[in-house]
Amino acid sequence: MRSIQSTASAMSVIGTKKLLLAAALLVLMLVFTVRHLANGVIVAALAVGAYSVAFPRILNALWSTIDNFKEDPSVLGRTADYAQVSQTFREYPLFGLGLGASPPDVYGLLDNQWLQAIVQGGLVGVTAMIVLAGGGVFGLAAALRSAATRPEREQAYTLGAMFAAILASSSTFDLFGFQQSALLFFIVFGLLWSSYADSVRPTT
Repeated sequence: MRSIQSTASAMSVIGTKKLLLAAALLVLMLVFTVRHLANGVIVAALAVGAYSVAFPRILNALWSTIDNFKEDPSVLGRTADYAQVSQTFREYPLFGLGLGASPPDVYGLLDNQWLQAIVQGGLVGVTAMIVLAGGGVFGLAAALRSAATRPEREQAYTLGAMFAAILASSSTFDLFGFQQSALLFFIVFGLLWSSYADSVRPTT
């Protein structure tokens, strides 16, 4: 049993990393030209080809996590949480059960900050999460709008990629349940808006 749980946990971590990398790259790719993106695709294809020749078993194991995701115990466990959380939402729609009130014997480990927001805050909690997520997106837009040079645009996109990756992780684990991830979220959030504030601050 312990071996199965550790394997499921490892596969979950691998899947999460792929999701976060994809979210970050989707934002970061906007700063590059088509030529740069084409070169990146070619280099990535060559790297994957070389890796498949050098380490075929590892590559097959990684691919199996994608191909067999419907049978992944971690995925099945996460999707099963939705039924329990929806029942809680029907019973306590406005404020949920209250902050910190998600008993492990009932919900287990809710590896999803949005589900945690529903259980502990109801509509109010989900609204707060939407405000935070939207605030980061608007912060990126404001930083890009105020960027006067290419380095400033690259800095804004880099921060935006970091924010996108952290935000994507909120659907794979309880983001605010860990001090380091919560601090990183708000630090990047603040840096996005500080980039905009620095650009509009009047000079003396």
